[in-house]
Amino acid sequence: MKNKASFWLGLLATATVGFSPLVVSAEENPEPTLLEINTKPILNTPAEFPSKFIYDSGVDIVYPENGVKGIYVTAYSAGGTDKLKELTNFVHSSGLNAMVIDVKDDVGHMTMDLKSENEIVQKSTQNYVSDPASMMKQLEENEIYPIARVVVFKDTLLAEAKPDLSFKKADGTVWKNGNGDAFVNPFSKEVWDYNIERGVGLQYRSG
Repeated sequence: MKNKASFWLGLLATATVGFSPLVVSAEENPEPTLLEINTKPILNTPAEFPSKFIYDSGVDIVYPENGVKGIYVTAYSAGGTDKLKELTNFVHSSGLNAMVIDVKDDVGHMTMDLKSENEIVQKSTQNYVSDPASMMKQLEENEIYPIARVVVFKDTLLAEAKPDLSFKKADGTVWKNGNGDAFVNPFSKEVWDYNIERGVGLQYRSG
């Protein structure tokens, strides 16, 4: 009987502890802190550029005050006089102000003759835009802001010409994705210089 009484007493004590209400002491929540919104432009033009990045092409197209709103234009279309006029009219009638134009596509082709001495560039050139200066003049007259599309690391032609700049499989061949595209190493200075030279060449051809 004593053992039975002890059992019920223990059960009652356990139940009391198990179901006793929890008391939580906490201070009042502090006032929430609001994030400060940066009203400055995300991109700012430096007051002075290093001289090696400055080139006066003679083309004066002001960056749109309220930002660019444009269309993508293939080099084939940009190089065709009639097609470019048609697209120019479309930009004006649609309230747009810019064109993104292919200069180096995602295969590695240069879409205009950049007068480069680099043998790979010469072999990769497709002269779709035969007169870049004339194209730029037309954009300037119509106040359409040009943006050069230069694909950098997706470059099958450079990867095939210089496999050491790409990613190779165990058998030494260049790795390609399911579409047959190859890529070059984004950490390679040689790849950087190769593409910077294309940009410099573009400046001289478009001015």
